[in-house]
Amino acid sequence: MPQLVEDLTALKSSLADRAKALETYLEGLKADHGRSDGSFRRALDICRAYTRTFVKQLDSDWVEATDREQYRQALRSALKSFLRREQWIDERFARSTQSDVPRALKTIAREQFDDLGLQEQDPVLTVGHPTASRPSLLT
Repeated sequence: MPQLVEDLTALKSSLADRAKALETYLEGLKADHGRSDGSFRRALDICRAYTRTFVKQLDSDWVEATDREQYRQALRSALKSFLRREQWIDERFARSTQSDVPRALKTIAREQFDDLGLQEQDPVLTVGHPTASRPSLLT
């Protein structure tokens, strides 16, 4: 790798470390809520899988790059994507703030699902301000 991309390599490593830190946070959150609803745990698993996939894709894009501009583009694209999804995860799982949905609200949601005949479905509740302009995790 040419000397000219060492600074970008350091930024790439920092971004990968940030994704791994998010995964570690999600693992801890799952452990802290070991007896929570299955849907909450599945949501955490999906987000954790995203962080692992993100790092693999970042590494793959990096290997395919051949010049500084391609390294820079790969890093810019990865950073933009990761920051959107990290914000999405933070809003839903309230990192660094209240990290749990009140038990009464969980009970009400479960009762509403049961009343609607949705006993086989698990409601997913998150903490955070709902807005229509939020990016989707899957986009």
